[in-house]
Amino acid sequence: MKSFFPLLIFCAAVFLAFPLNSLAEVMTVKAEGQAVKYDEAADVKKLAIEDALQKAAREVFAAVIKGERAPAQPSEYPGLYSSLTDYVLTYKILSEGWLAPEAPPLPQSPALPPAPLPQGQDAPVIETYQVTLEASIDMDQMKTALSRAIASKGTAGLNAYTIAML
Repeated sequence: MKSFFPLLIFCAAVFLAFPLNSLAEVMTVKAEGQAVKYDEAADVKKLAIEDALQKAAREVFAAVIKGERAPAQPSEYPGLYSSLTDYVLTYKILSEGWLAPEAPPLPQSPALPPAPLPQGQDAPVIETYQVTLEASIDMDQMKTALSRAIASKGTAGLNAYTIAML
């Protein structure tokens, strides 16, 4: 009986140290996002990060449905596809910064020369902020959500078993 109690304590410590959700399947992807500065620069970095996270989550979503006969178009899963960033567990910014400013192309007609800018006015400059990050996406939760979306739509060719086998 004395040897049972230390074993019980050891098992409890292991379960506390390694919770079951740590066994989830996670995919780590690298993505790049950009945002254009309009008036305020405060939200530009945030928008670039959101763009990169959305791209990373879309890449994982494509991997989840790859090889299946399910439609992979966003219109097939509007609720799921619009909330893909909900499956981002963590992200790490690898690089960030402003890209070299560039002037937007001026609309031109082949018959007419480009119109001159008013005197003293420069061409507008586009300022773009770029972020490269590495994001960890919870594939298990994404698969579960996809299974639910498919079950609710009754999409032919897919069921919970084939999603679980991805």
